[in-house]
Amino acid sequence: MTRLLETRRVLILVAFWSVLAWAAGVVTRILGQQPIRPLQPDQVDLEGGFWTPRLATNCQVTVWHCIEQCAKTGRIANFAVAAGLEKGSFQGIFFNDSDVYKLIEGASWCLARHRDEKLEAYLERLIKLIAAAQEPDGYLYTARTIADPNYDFPGREARWSQLGASHELYNVGHLYEAAVAYWQATGRKNLLQVALKNADLICQVFGPGPEQRKDVPGHQEIEIGLVKLYQATGNEKYLKQAEFFLQMRGRSDVRPRLYGDYCQDHVPITEQREAVGHAVRAGYLYAAMADMAAIASRRDYRQTLHSIWEDVVYNKMYLTGGVGARADGESFGRPYELPNESAYSETCAAIAQMLWQQRMFLLEGDSRIYRCAGTHLVQRLSCRSLMDRRPLLLSQSVGVPRRGAFQPRDVWTERLVFLCLLPGEYRANRPANSVLGLCPA
Repeated sequence: MTRLLETRRVLILVAFWSVLAWAAGVVTRILGQQPIRPLQPDQVDLEGGFWTPRLATNCQVTVWHCIEQCAKTGRIANFAVAAGLEKGSFQGIFFNDSDVYKLIEGASWCLARHRDEKLEAYLERLIKLIAAAQEPDGYLYTARTIADPNYDFPGREARWSQLGASHELYNVGHLYEAAVAYWQATGRKNLLQVALKNADLICQVFGPGPEQRKDVPGHQEIEIGLVKLYQATGNEKYLKQAEFFLQMRGRSDVRPRLYGDYCQDHVPITEQREAVGHAVRAGYLYAAMADMAAIASRRDYRQTLHSIWEDVVYNKMYLTGGVGARADGESFGRPYELPNESAYSETCAAIAQMLWQQRMFLLEGDSRIYRCAGTHLVQRLSCRSLMDRRPLLLSQSVGVPRRGAFQPRDVWTERLVFLCLLPGEYRANRPANSVLGLCPA
């Protein structure tokens, strides 16, 4: 009898929140199509409930765990070697720089909520190290600067020569996000100056001019970072550069080679109607398109994103919110290709989906979008390891226990950043009113 009553209580609560979400969607559509403005993470306080202790653990434990992992795996030492401050070889993988930038971004949002002199002092030392590793013209990619003869990586022969795989632009996209976060949290512009120097180089090298390169990053991310630099500085050249990278995807008429559907680079983005390829890259691309659709009123981007959103939600997403079913390529499969035991369903893909879903909600105000975002959040990103520090898996099967070791590559830094941003997911503003985003737990 007790179990029956509890079941009825749960069903009533589910029905209540579903009606509330539907009503919120109706209200936002009636209010019009003005962009919904997000709040910064430090502008929203969550008290009690499911997430509060997890957010506290994120800033008190996870951030230091990420620092420890970045130091242990040589990610931080790479900057010291590139700066000529230490002798040594390159350690790890060529995209490891990005994890240091993600660490700074997440730690910055921790500082925005609660001042921590020890953490702030550590970040200052780390930022000086990054600035020292930057080459005079603004280029920043430790694998190339170190030029370890025993380490081979894509594009070793020349800058920008293998953008489909090198992650040169992906890495600095995370630098831009970290720089803006640190400036907003502390008021200091030291990392922002590093980011702007690099972005100015990118704007000089890539573009529509006759002497500029017509190419795109194989792994999207710099587009999101450039938008944030534009929002921080008001300099439209960064926004135009983000738009250039978006517009160059799939353009076989102006580029000598494309990187294929794995990189969402098979046809121009406004001709894409389904989610294909690497699930994380796709999520970052769609998030950048949503940013541009809102800022530049790109109706064609909105139409494309609607089609892709429906393809993901109705054809390629697990009931748990997981996406990217194929381990081969960490990619989307065919419609309804959603195996259980072999599901890859990467944690980073779930985070990329959340970033995209939030921007779609800000663009449309449609409650269906945040119902999907809530599924990604609760099912994919709220595992016990946030509380008890158990090993975290990169991929997560569906309904089948999976054993595995901690993946030091990027899972923890991605999760650190996302959970720091989480409070801002709960509320947003329209002119003259407030809009509820995710329902607090």
